[in-house]
Amino acid sequence: MQRRFAVRASIQLAVIFLAGLAAGAWVFIAPWVVGFPAGRAGTWTSSTWSDVWIGAVVVGTSAFGLVVALALALAGALRPAQTREGRATAGIERGS
Repeated sequence: MQRRFAVRASIQLAVIFLAGLAAGAWVFIAPWVVGFPAGRAGTWTSSTWSDVWIGAVVVGTSAFGLVVALALALAGALRPAQTREGRATAGIERGS
């Protein structure tokens, strides 16, 4: 029961990190897609560059969190199967 909760929690975290990844990707590519105006010298302003850098940080952090959450969900899902196999090979039956 507790392992199911851990797997469910990890999947919920993965969904949140996926939303963060999408939001960060949009913030990162928005200057090119929307066509943010250039500054005086024809280059982007510092606020546009900060959008790009913040988007990159959010994408990186969300991607890392997504990988960790999915790894934890996979580990939690595989652990009961390994435990059952270990009992079968050791000759231990349930309820003994």
